[in-house]
Amino acid sequence: MTPEENDLRRALEARSGNPSPQFRARLSTALAEGKPASNMLPALALVAALVLTFATVGVLLLARQARSVRPPTPVSVATPSPTSPSTAGVLVKPAHPIVLPASAQLSAASTNVVWALVVNQYLYRSTDRGATWEQRPLPPNTGGFSQPVISFVTDGEGWLSTGGAAATQCSFESTAMWHTTDAGATWQLLGSNGIQGSQCKNGLSFVDSNRGFLDAGDPNFAPVIYRTTNGGRTWTASRPLPDPPGFKTQAGGFTLQAGLVRAFGSTLLVPAVGAQSGVQVQYVFRSTDGGATWTYLHTGPIGDGTLALVTASRWIQLASPGLTRQTTDGGASWHLYSSDYSQAAPVAPEIVFGDSVVGYATVRGGISRTVDGGLHWTSVQTPGTAVKSSPKPAPPSTATALHPESVTFISPEVGLVIGLSPCGGAQCLRLAKTVDAGVRWTWVTSNLSGISPAHQWRMRFADAENGWISGPLLFATHNGGRTWTRIALPGLGSTYGSVSALEAADGRVFAEVVEGTNQNSSAPPVVLFSSKVSSNSWQGVGNVASGSSGEISIAQGTIWVMQGHLRLYRSSDGVSWHSSPQPCPSNSYNGASVAAATSSRVFIVCAGAGAAGSEAKTVYLSTNGGASYLRLGDAPLSGQFEEAAASPLGVAVAALSGATYIYTSFNDGHTWSTTLLPESDGLSDLGFTTSTQGVVIFHGAAYPQLLMTRDGGHTWKAVDV
Repeated sequence: MTPEENDLRRALEARSGNPSPQFRARLSTALAEGKPASNMLPALALVAALVLTFATVGVLLLARQARSVRPPTPVSVATPSPTSPSTAGVLVKPAHPIVLPASAQLSAASTNVVWALVVNQYLYRSTDRGATWEQRPLPPNTGGFSQPVISFVTDGEGWLSTGGAAATQCSFESTAMWHTTDAGATWQLLGSNGIQGSQCKNGLSFVDSNRGFLDAGDPNFAPVIYRTTNGGRTWTASRPLPDPPGFKTQAGGFTLQAGLVRAFGSTLLVPAVGAQSGVQVQYVFRSTDGGATWTYLHTGPIGDGTLALVTASRWIQLASPGLTRQTTDGGASWHLYSSDYSQAAPVAPEIVFGDSVVGYATVRGGISRTVDGGLHWTSVQTPGTAVKSSPKPAPPSTATALHPESVTFISPEVGLVIGLSPCGGAQCLRLAKTVDAGVRWTWVTSNLSGISPAHQWRMRFADAENGWISGPLLFATHNGGRTWTRIALPGLGSTYGSVSALEAADGRVFAEVVEGTNQNSSAPPVVLFSSKVSSNSWQGVGNVASGSSGEISIAQGTIWVMQGHLRLYRSSDGVSWHSSPQPCPSNSYNGASVAAATSSRVFIVCAGAGAAGSEAKTVYLSTNGGASYLRLGDAPLSGQFEEAAASPLGVAVAALSGATYIYTSFNDGHTWSTTLLPESDGLSDLGFTTSTQGVVIFHGAAYPQLLMTRDGGHTWKAVDV
């Protein structure tokens, strides 16, 4: 018997029920004898039998239309169809800005790359975590797809499942798969080889270029998850998801709904939601055989929220503030998690993570982003919608609030700020402290007596006990700021002497001191001094030459010192120093800043020529400790250069003209995003405590304000002290 005859027999048996022994014998005999060359009667008998059989099949199929179709039974994967030619993508721009609420489907491809399909018609890509978006083409006739879903694994490669018009109770829904490797410029139709018509299709999730998963479900039977191992050319259905403890699949809507599959090595995890006693309960299933079978793993906490699988063992159930929960042991135990996520809509968000820290939540088209694993969330502009205006600092909330002058954080939670505050009809210089990342502040001292409030001061703390206030003079504390001692260094206390920079790391503190004693000196020497953080004994660092200016930046224990515009010094212990030329051109030098991101990765920003209200800001990057530099894309021209700071995620540049700007880049200068602030007297203390948390003092025309970022510099918000 040929393979085709075998396939025919299996199909007939599956669709017509069990034939009688007599009919089976006659059919087997006819098939075994084959087709004689001269006698047509057996063949005619076979044809008649087949006609009768197909008639029976038709009657049975019509009878089954009144019932729901059972989910597909796993079968062997069909041979892949021949590769279809690529088709040019089509880009149709929205006629008008998209108005929220709407729909936005997200696919986080990596740490920096996220894709969005907005109102099922417009595809956008961001390579800087949603700071900027670029519209990309879609397959032809996307507007005619009823329920398209997307999944991308890089900034270029992704898939789109078209969806189709679903029959009643999802008894049938067709779909087709499209694939692109060039960000939508061209698309290849892969078809739906192996995807059966029964059940509605949703939840497309590719975990790499080969492995992908597609959920299928209906209100009467347990869901299955189709899988592919060849990039979507062929698909195979899994065994149906088993009922978890306390849940029983029943017709009429009592079924599980599977979510997006995530891969952690060879282990696959998928969340699913179902109702128990009228309450939505979330479950997690695991597969160790590539998705062929799934086993129940754990049940999430009872309550509102969406379950997100951040890592193999860390999951969060994201809900309103105070109700979010977290597990760090794969669901064995759960505890409250102090996430600040919030939303106005009373519906659960859809959540995707690009890695263990960067994730996105979307509700009715609005998008929020986290860059610290779900602890803090900020709003992201939904592509295609009207551009939001930049946030402006809010005025202090009370008459006794502190007007900050300088800020320092010694950990993500613990920070200190000095500034002016009303006291007895005058202005006193006061010190305040937070232990909850700026949510609440308490006074450390009611008045920093002996430190004049008439001068501009900057402050740094190395730890909870040791700190310094610098400006025209230098003061030190070794008891957390309760008392302060003046430090005597050459030039300080003279008319033109001052501390231009001060930073501390790994038990040592470094200060750049301008030894200006003569107003006729056009370039007074700037000398580097150092001390142990617990001591007031300062010494000049002899193997770092003095210069006409000085800057200090510290990252991961490595100290970077820029002396003038010629040399850059680097040390890992504050004792041995390595010197290298810095890259700013001497013929266009108008100031520079050093911004260390890691122990080996450092940015140099060079200010150059410009016109009124603008200035060139050339950015260089070294990834080998200053041995060589790569010129990056320039920051925008607007504004006179103020200062720069960096984190492992990107670089920020502050500038000032009629308005105030913070320019940030998260892709080494390829693109820049802008935070536009009102007119001010400048910015100071721009810096990052972690890769995501940063601070800056905004010296507004009416009052100064502390701004903080919790997403690496994408957005900045005012913090009352």
